[in-house]
Amino acid sequence: DDEVAMAVDPADGTILWRQAYSAAQFEPVDSAARHGKGPFSTPVYDDGMLYTFGATGVLTAFDVTGGEIVWQHDSAGDFGSPWVMFGNAMSPIVSDGLVVASIGTNDDGAIAAYDAKTGAERWIWRGDGPAYASPVVVELDGERQVVNFTERYLVGLSVESGDLLWQRAYPARAGMNIPTPMLLAGGDTILAGTANGTYAVRVTQSDNQWSTEEVWENGEITLRFSTPVQ
Repeated sequence: DDEVAMAVDPADGTILWRQAYSAAQFEPVDSAARHGKGPFSTPVYDDGMLYTFGATGVLTAFDVTGGEIVWQHDSAGDFGSPWVMFGNAMSPIVSDGLVVASIGTNDDGAIAAYDAKTGAERWIWRGDGPAYASPVVVELDGERQVVNFTERYLVGLSVESGDLLWQRAYPARAGMNIPTPMLLAGGDTILAGTANGTYAVRVTQSDNQWSTEEVWENGEITLRFSTPVQ
């Protein structure tokens, strides 16, 4: 009945700690009933803390020593719904002292950054609803950026302020932009794969204006769920 985080000793399987952090409220739509009630995202560890993101949008920070909850952010009430159609599946990322996650629901959501130690909101960008992809933090032309898919776009946000630096249209059926974007070797090109095809997008800055350019496209390679590697 609950979403649970736990730590398991890899040597003998002993449960070191187990902490229920949210009621399992997510009910999948009929077409995804076999997916279950979640959670679907991967926890992330950083500096003695474990961060989880539940199917219903509950972002939780645990002390890994004993599993105590240090802080929690529940986006219920902030948007039309705290989760997207198929349940939150993106995994949060920790960088520059921040935990970054996509929150909210289809057509009504945001990308938000919270202080990794306290959970205090540091910035929020409400430009589009979330997708299912996980964010990455990259440096493009000297600017550290959060790059991620939203429901309709591929976007780059300033890590420091959350300001939108650039965006490129990437509409997907039912907002299902799922694979995580990837920075290619060379440092200025993002690989963005969707069910509509795989694209390489070069991101550049000139006179304080950011722009994107399609470098190549392959419509035969479609990345519905899987994130590529290089």
